[in-house]
Amino acid sequence: MAASLFLLACNNSFAGWAEMQIERTVRNIAAVQSYQGVLEQQGLYGNDTVKSEIWFQRPHDFHSHTSAPASLAGSVTRYSEDTLMTWLPTLDIALIIRNLPAAPAEQEAKRIEDAWRENTRRYFYALGNVSKVAGHDAVELEQKARNPNDLIQHSRTQVLDQYSFPLAGNVTLHGGDSFSYQYQRITFNQPLTLPEAPKLPASAMQIEWDLNWPDVSSEAISARRPALGNLPDSLLGLPLQRRLIHPGALPAVAGYYSDGNYFVLLTAARDFALPNPAPYGLSVSLGRDKPALLVLTPLINTWSFSGNGVAWTVTSNQHPELMYSALQKMPGCTTRC
Repeated sequence: MAASLFLLACNNSFAGWAEMQIERTVRNIAAVQSYQGVLEQQGLYGNDTVKSEIWFQRPHDFHSHTSAPASLAGSVTRYSEDTLMTWLPTLDIALIIRNLPAAPAEQEAKRIEDAWRENTRRYFYALGNVSKVAGHDAVELEQKARNPNDLIQHSRTQVLDQYSFPLAGNVTLHGGDSFSYQYQRITFNQPLTLPEAPKLPASAMQIEWDLNWPDVSSEAISARRPALGNLPDSLLGLPLQRRLIHPGALPAVAGYYSDGNYFVLLTAARDFALPNPAPYGLSVSLGRDKPALLVLTPLINTWSFSGNGVAWTVTSNQHPELMYSALQKMPGCTTRC
């Protein structure tokens, strides 16, 4: 650990410093073949602590089961076999996205390098003390934004140096909203089996998208959602791969953007101006009178907002700062989605 901490503290002018750090981070993350742990989060759901057990196994299998608070108990988020599912049993609602390809494992090093360079361009970093988190030695890494208008203004993260893995942290966003998280226990590279996907009751309202549905024309999109207009041909440099119309009664359309490594999935539906029954997430602003709800995780960020009669949800594995900048150019928001 001493050698690696020395590298972290080296000045940027050190020859090859960036490349050495990128290679080291790629190697550390690649060493994690699986993990299982219990994560507690504060600041995402009112004053309640959200407690979840999490399973991950390479290449892409993930399962999270929430046990607290009672209003979220039994909730599951799961990705397996190209299907992303969120199940909220207390609301009897499931969101399912089928045939959503995982970012290719062979390009993981490229994604880590991109994130590393974006982070060092946007933030100042400083090392702190070593402490115990969930039984592991973790070094504190402080991050401060260079630009006062960036999304993430300040954070302190307790990092398991061996795997470059965040065990705990607190994050303050532009506008002052903040959240914190900490693993209560976690094990790495032990044999594990993901729990089975939840069996949904017949009463459940299932909002389902399938990226293998037929690709439609921009005219068909505009006809279905006149308030939307045309989907952009590209988003964050990613080409539009498919335009989708929901085949059911849901008055909704979607655009899937991807270069095979990064993706953005944009869905747009009629804004019924309904209150959010489960305000899980972070309050952010996409500009003047443009409130949004953000769920931020290490690999995926999801944004919800509304405006001009359209309720939007945008999900991506792009850097959240890049998404934040791009979404500020979306149609104006008037209400929380």
